[in-house]
Amino acid sequence: MRNLIVYILYLSIAFTSCTSIKKINPNTSALIHTKWKYVDTDWQYEIEFKKNGQLLTTHPNDHSIGNDTWVQSDKQINFYYNDKFAIYKGKLVTEDTIKGSGMNKKGSWEFTMYKLKSGSKNP
Repeated sequence: MRNLIVYILYLSIAFTSCTSIKKINPNTSALIHTKWKYVDTDWQYEIEFKKNGQLLTTHPNDHSIGNDTWVQSDKQINFYYNDKFAIYKGKLVTEDTIKGSGMNKKGSWEFTMYKLKSGSKNP
């Protein structure tokens, strides 16, 4: 009986201590005030997720400030430029990587975003 109790205790410790090294936090508030490097075949620039669904970007063609937004549902992160002229659908694949696709009237493309460390311009 004692061996059975020790065995059950061993199994409970073994299974409860098995966690992933880096868990993905799908919490919307975890993205607020984070900066990311956006990369596709044509562009590289920075994006910052602000509170209330506002988005800041250094995209060279974004001349209309204030109409770029973002939303998150679990690991799905969508963002929009110029009142949804361009639509981006991404997925948080790791804690510091978002992959997805973008589209507008002219076409579609794939993109990757890398979370920047505070005060850094490189991933």
